[in-house]
This record gives sequence, structure tokens and C-alpha cells, in this order.
Amino acid sequence: MPVYKTEAIVLRQQALGEADRIVTLFTREYGKLRAAAKGIRRPASRLGGRLEPFTHARLLLARGRTLDVIAQAEIVEAFAGVRADLIRSAYAAYVAELVDRGLADRDPHQEVFALTLAGGAFPASGAPRRRGPSAPQEEAPSARRAGGGMRRRSPCPPGCWRRSTTSSGRPAPSRPGFG
Repeated sequence: MPVYKTEAIVLRQQALGEADRIVTLFTREYGKLRAAAKGIRRPASRLGGRLEPFTHARLLLARGRTLDVIAQAEIVEAFAGVRADLIRSAYAAYVAELVDRGLADRDPHQEVFALTLAGGAFPASGAPRRRGPSAPQEEAPSARRAGGGMRRRSPCPPGCWRRSTTSSGRPAPSRPGFG
């Protein structure tokens, strides 16, 4: 089996058997390819944390008949900022899905790789965020302060819920609608 090294972005993973996974990778030299990661689902696996989605890794692969086999992996960049922020992870998942569905297997696209890696799809943790009233991250704190949409709808007047609780915080059974 010929062995080769490459840098890749992990796009997605699929379960394969009991302890293996099929990992979809996007490389600069070889384009999009699928590789088997043997034993990655075992608790003592060394590959487990290195082949998570949205990870830029340096890999040693061996060519197989249908799938390549990942022999070694080293993290180049883990993009912690993407994992920490829901908006960034949604953008990264969208770009990964576009690359996975839009490009043919083993067709190198060096420009797309460069744009995916450095063009903002996987921003570093210190990258500037959008600001302004239309930014989704600005809406979340105000939604939490307003109850996050989890208020009860009731015909009671606004102070009704406070008066209808006991000292332990439970609803008083004497009020209508609690029986």
C-alpha cells in the first residue's frame, strides 16, 4: 500500500462497524476524499480527538482499494473559536456541507481549500464578530432577559402568578387552574 502525507480539513464523520469511522476530508492536493479511521471509536484511540469535524490536521494515509486508511494524525489548528460559538459553528457546518456536496471526489480545488481555510469559514478565536442590531449574537442576551419565550400564557392579570404561589414556590392549590 502506498503511503502519503497531506494536510486536510475534516468535514464530517460516519460510523463504520463497531469501532471505526469513515472520515470525509478536504485536502489541497487530492481534493475531497473519504478515509477509514480504524479503531477511532474505542476509548483508548489516539485518533479520536484529532479527527473531529472542523479540524485542520496533518495526516499520514495509506491507499486502500475503496477507502484510504488513516495511519497518523496531528492537529495543525483545532479552531476552538468555532466550537465555542454557536453562530460560527453554524457557518462552519454550512461551508463543510457545501464543500462535501458540491465537489467531486479526488478533484483538487486549491482555491476552494484556501478560501475554506483562511477565508472566514473557520475563523480563529480572535476574529472580529459582526456587530449591530441585525447580528444574531446580539439578540440572544435580550431573549434570555425577557424569559427566552418560556412564559406561560394565562388569562390572569400580570401579577397573578406571584400571588398564587406558596412560600416554597409551588402553586397554591386554591387558585383556579391549578387543581
